[in-house]
Amino acid sequence: MIDITEFKKKFRRSKEWKEKREKLIKERGEKCEWCESKDYLTPAHQDFHEKYEDKESGLTFSFVVTDSHLKTNYYKIFQSYLQQILIKKLPKEYFKKFMVCPNCDASGSYVRFRTTKTPPIRCYKCYSEFDSLDETITNQLEKEVWKKLYEDEEIKKILQPVEERVKKLFIEWYENFDICLLLCRKCHFAQSKGMSLCKKCKKNYHRSSFEFCYECNPKKDLIEVKKKIRKINEEIEYLEEGDFDICCNACGVEFCGEDDWEEDEFGGLAYCSKCKNLSNKEELAEKREREADEKLQDSLEQRKELINNLPIELKNRMGFNKEVCFG
Repeated sequence: MIDITEFKKKFRRSKEWKEKREKLIKERGEKCEWCESKDYLTPAHQDFHEKYEDKESGLTFSFVVTDSHLKTNYYKIFQSYLQQILIKKLPKEYFKKFMVCPNCDASGSYVRFRTTKTPPIRCYKCYSEFDSLDETITNQLEKEVWKKLYEDEEIKKILQPVEERVKKLFIEWYENFDICLLLCRKCHFAQSKGMSLCKKCKKNYHRSSFEFCYECNPKKDLIEVKKKIRKINEEIEYLEEGDFDICCNACGVEFCGEDDWEEDEFGGLAYCSKCKNLSNKEELAEKREREADEKLQDSLEQRKELINNLPIELKNRMGFNKEVCFG
């Protein structure tokens, strides 16, 4: 059997690999294709995804290589063989079964058994009642059956040659330097972690699924503004709801289970044990209410100013009109 790890170690130490590397460096201009550095340069294989059709076995599955690692192993091949060929030949007894409502096919928490009422079973999806459930067969194999098939020697005899052919394809791909990138050590490490160098600043790395790094991302300003607006909205929501039902109206201390709080005319908590005996407690409560209203107005103005100063493009993305007025 072919050992991919052992092959890679031997190949990277071989004279053939060194010659191919030197040839690639001369062809690509002796500099990193991403950052143009001339530090230690090395061939970097690009990720490879392709559907592979094995003519001898009739199987079709994904041939996946990421960071020079073969991800199409025996398990993946077995799963494809099971779903495409074997599952059609297996008897029904091998598959998982579960009980469903005879009216709407609901299962799980929707179907409940009752001990005191009749009929004993009720479906809480369609609200029908019945004496027995219907049995349905799934397309999932029982755990013991799956394990038995996975370890079956006859199936291994069929699939191991397929695995060997896939490994040979990987070796052919790994020995082909025409599809490689020439990268420095830093960029090669980033590429192995699924990162790419930003095409705009040529400094920062980003996930391959993105076009730019965070600093060069045109949506960066939009993200920052959204964070600020979200924070202001939370503050506005808190100020609009008020805390007079859980805090002392005079000093603002939060109620924490004391029994000697004074209640207001509606039966809610009003003043703590320290403030309830003060002569000017009502004035303090009014002052605190005014301060809360002022804070609310300031937050509303701050949000209005923040949104009105946005460029029209960002306003349209966020769903705001040219002039935004709150409060």
